[in-house]
Amino acid sequence: MTDTTDEVLLVETVAALATLHEHWLEDAGHAVTRPASTSHIADITDTGAAVAICDRSILEAVTDTATAPTTRHTQSPPRLILCINRLCDPDVVDLPFDDYVEKPVRRPVLLDTVDRVLARDTYADVVHRFASTVNRLALVIDHEHSTPTGSSEPAAALAADLRELAPAVTDGAHALTATDIDRLFAPGTAATIAHNPADAVDP
Repeated sequence: MTDTTDEVLLVETVAALATLHEHWLEDAGHAVTRPASTSHIADITDTGAAVAICDRSILEAVTDTATAPTTRHTQSPPRLILCINRLCDPDVVDLPFDDYVEKPVRRPVLLDTVDRVLARDTYADVVHRFASTVNRLALVIDHEHSTPTGSSEPAAALAADLRELAPAVTDGAHALTATDIDRLFAPGTAATIAHNPADAVDP
């Protein structure tokens, strides 16, 4: 068990899953809360939690009519971990998240993702943006490997963002976690960043 008081906001519509994930997180030393309502983006962003774990369907619902949490908050917004289905459409990258876990969520993956996202609090802002973009790109590449007919346009756009951010990240690159680095240098991701999106989606 880790010695931490970092608060984790758990936003899950399936009560049994919420209870299970809450047990895992509390057993690892995290303080867990659940929102009274998920009808507005402020219910996620203005809680004071360090991390929010949110089902994609909920995040889509609250962002349909509200500004993204990275731009609308009264205090420091939580790092957002998105829960997604294994085969999701690439439009998921339009949602404001920092990292993701795939359903069914396994205990070690959930706890490692929370720890990894919390570690980014030590990142400079540009390094955090770089890490978040790396994870978004990894998600799109993984989707395109699973469905080769998918479009690589989202991947190309994210790769362009990484190329733009890269020069400013050099001094802070040592702060990246092992998973961020693995995803950055995965063959598909590296090929996309190097302007070869066709290589990235080659099954």
